[in-house]
Amino acid sequence: MKQKLFLALLTLFTSVNASHAQDTVLRSPIHGKLDSLHSTVLNQERLFQVFLPYDFKPEENKKYDVLYVLDGGNWNTGLVSQVQRFTQDQGFMPQTIIVSIMGIDRNVELIQYQKV
Repeated sequence: MKQKLFLALLTLFTSVNASHAQDTVLRSPIHGKLDSLHSTVLNQERLFQVFLPYDFKPEENKKYDVLYVLDGGNWNTGLVSQVQRFTQDQGFMPQTIIVSIMGIDRNVELIQYQKV
């Protein structure tokens, strides 16, 4: 029964968010801490979002699993965060810190070219 409910919700989240598949503008309804760092290899600023568990307290010495979303953005980050929270609440997944690395320009990142 739990598997059927999980698959139904996963299908719902996928179909609702599929229309925004290429959207990487920062309008996610799931709130995380947004930050950036400079990549010397790419020579650009890279944005990332960090989502902490509900009961996260920095003063505690508790260890958490970390899930990295390498093609982050609105729909990927929101979907992963929602599925993680659901599976955690159902007891299938431990509390997890989610780090979502935002994509900038997929053509620059994926296509190798040389200037002539």
